[in-house]
Amino acid sequence: MTGTMRDFRTWLKRTWLAYWIVLFYFTHSPEPGWPGWAPETSDKTLHLIAFFLLGGLGWLTLSTAPTSPRWRAIDWIGVIIVYAACDEVLQCLCNRYCSLGDMIADIIGAVAAIVLITVLRAIGLPGPWHRRHATN
Repeated sequence: MTGTMRDFRTWLKRTWLAYWIVLFYFTHSPEPGWPGWAPETSDKTLHLIAFFLLGGLGWLTLSTAPTSPRWRAIDWIGVIIVYAACDEVLQCLCNRYCSLGDMIADIIGAVAAIVLITVLRAIGLPGPWHRRHATN
């Protein structure tokens, strides 16, 4: 693996983990309310976008890893489903409400990112979504 690719993978992994920690923090802290300067948006849209980023960053990180075992998309989708369910249930402990609709929006967002990355790979579009594995 070249130094540039290794640096990119390190950045990608750190970004993904940092994003996941920040997402966990915001989904488990009391709702701060929506800032007045921001345009009104649906709660489901926010869930979809948040998990699109989580699913996409995670899939890019896991599917380009030079280590075994290799992750399959369905494996990562399974992790996302379990995390989305746990995330919603744990919100009840943080004076927030648990919503099946939020969980479904989470899953749709993550699956959309995984499908998009998979399609971009399949059509051969150049970019960071290609699988690059070390040949040790």
